[in-house]
Order: sequence, then structure tokens, then C-alpha cells
Amino acid sequence: MRRRASRLVRLLAPLVVLAPSSLDADQLVLSDLTSLVDVTVAEVDADGVLLIGARRIGWDRLRGGEVAPELQEAFDRHVVELGVPLRRLRYRLTIGDYRGLAEGAEALAPLYAESASPTAALVRLAAFRGHLESGRRAAAFGAWLALQRTDAPSFDAEDSRLPWPAVSQAGLWSPELPPVWFDTEEATAEFDQVAAEFSAIPRPTPTARLLFASLAIAAGRSSVATEQIAAVTAPNENEKGWIEVLKLSLDRSGDGPTTRTISLRQRLPSLTPEVRPLALYELATARLADRPSTDITAPTLDLLAIPAEYPTAGTDLIGAALHAVVEASIAAGRTDVAQRVREELERRHARSWHVRFRPFPR
Repeated sequence: MRRRASRLVRLLAPLVVLAPSSLDADQLVLSDLTSLVDVTVAEVDADGVLLIGARRIGWDRLRGGEVAPELQEAFDRHVVELGVPLRRLRYRLTIGDYRGLAEGAEALAPLYAESASPTAALVRLAAFRGHLESGRRAAAFGAWLALQRTDAPSFDAEDSRLPWPAVSQAGLWSPELPPVWFDTEEATAEFDQVAAEFSAIPRPTPTARLLFASLAIAAGRSSVATEQIAAVTAPNENEKGWIEVLKLSLDRSGDGPTTRTISLRQRLPSLTPEVRPLALYELATARLADRPSTDITAPTLDLLAIPAEYPTAGTDLIGAALHAVVEASIAAGRTDVAQRVREELERRHARSWHVRFRPFPR
């Protein structure tokens, strides 16, 4: 796959061609087979064609056309080499067919590594959806970070049908990607690539910094997490609560004891509703890890409160909470409770990460 991607880069990266001034109009055929006439293509590159007047059209929206002779060869090559795979990405995103989508996006990604164009956004969105579909949440986070440095989509009729990442109304993490990393091996393996994407953002938002800090904790990079938490110098109330949860995670990742569970527990009522389910999850899983397997009542009640009281917390976070209840109940010998919660988990949260990638044996 990498050899194919590098070959594509060698073929196409140099092909930025400028048209001489001309009175002859060009004609473009769009992906929906409509035509644009009386336009003039000024430039052809991997991001698409640039028209006189600064309008750019990506290859995912072009099927062909007639342009200046000096541009025609490059134009035709891009239509084939880029237009076909990009249109395929757009189509599969539109119909919700994400399985294996990341591989196609990653084959094109080197061409758009430095780009902020709508075409780059399309490629990164395909990577985001494909990684989420395959359970690679850390890799999806890397694609999410890359999306932060692309131009805002035009959101015309075609763009509005694309499955852009869900946005938190409170300005926190996307409900599709809560800051809890269930696969620490994947988090560790992807960390350097995610760090590179993070470093490429000129001015990271507090949300990006704290998400990156949460991944760093899961990957065993506590110094990186501490640095990113400290960089959020004027946190709002949501971010203050989130930082407290991250600090508990940091303490738990170390070797020494922590009293932060007590202080966070005391602060629960004052946390914003957006952060409280994350705090409940972290507190409950910390208590389950520190207590005998038979002493599970209080932490499992906290976990059950997440779907009951915070149904918009996100499928993956709710699924993780219920999965932890099932595991704790099995360990405590409460098989009847485990069975009921498992049925609830599999029936109502079948798309959660744990149901898809950590199912209980039948």
C-alpha cells in the first residue's frame, strides 16, 4: 500500500500546471454529468482545478472536460488517477459504507499531507470513518486532528450528505470519540503518528490538547499529557472538570497511591453535565480496580447511572460503562445481573466499541 501511495505521489505531486492567459473558454463535466461552460481553468494540481475568479473544484466532482492544450494532459491524468478513487470515497461516505475505507484514504493521504483543501478534508474524513468502523479509535483521532487544519467545507447539497464528525454542543470531544482509550496497544502504536498530526495544527484548541493528553496517558506518555494539560491556561468550566478527570487518570497511571478519587467524588455535583459521565466512568473503574471483586455495588451503580442519566454521553462511553458492569458482576458471581446488563448492552448499544470488538463469549 505504501509503495502504491509513494508511486502516486511521484506521478502527481509535480503536476501543478498553470495556464497561459487565453480568451478561449474551457468546459468541465461534473460528477453529476452537468457541464460548466465559459469557464477558464488557471491551474491544475492534486487539489483540483482552479478557475479564474479563485473558485476551486476538486477531482471528486469532475469527470472530464476540455481545457487549454497546455493543461489537458495533466487534467486527463488527474481525472483518472485521482478523480476515480476520490469519487469512490465520496460515494461510500454518502451511503455509509465505511468498511475498509481507511485503506483507500491512506493511499491518497501523502498527496494531501500539507493541503487544507476540501479534497484533503474528504480524504481525512474517509480515514476517520474507516478507522472508527474498524475499531481503531486512536487512528481515527489522528484523522480527526488532521481535519482540524482543513478549510471549512462549502456545505452545498453534496457536502451536506457527508458524515462529518459529530460536534459537541458544549465544545468538548465528539460524542463519537470520547476520551477513553479501550485498546492501549493501539493507542501506543498510533501515538507517534497522532503526535505528528497534533504538531501540525498551528493553534490547537483546548479540546484538541486535552484529547491528545488523554491519549498520551493511555500510551504511557505521562509527561506529554502533563505538558498539554498545563498548556490550557484559561479553561472554562467544562474544561476544568475534564482536567480533573485527566489528573485522576494520570495518578492512576503512576505507581503511587492517589487521593484524587476522593476530591473528584466530592466535586461531582459541581461538574457540568457534559463532563460528569466521564468523571463517573473514571471514578467507578478506579474503585473497581482497587476493591475486592465482591465489593461492587457503589461503582456499578455509578456506571449504570451513565446510560440512565446521561443518554447523550455517546455510544462508546455508555457501552464501556455497561461492559464494565458485566465484567464486575461476573467476577462477583452475580450472573443474573451480568446477564440482564449484557442483554441491555447488546440490544441498545450494538454499535458500541465493546460490543463490536470485545464481545463476551456466547
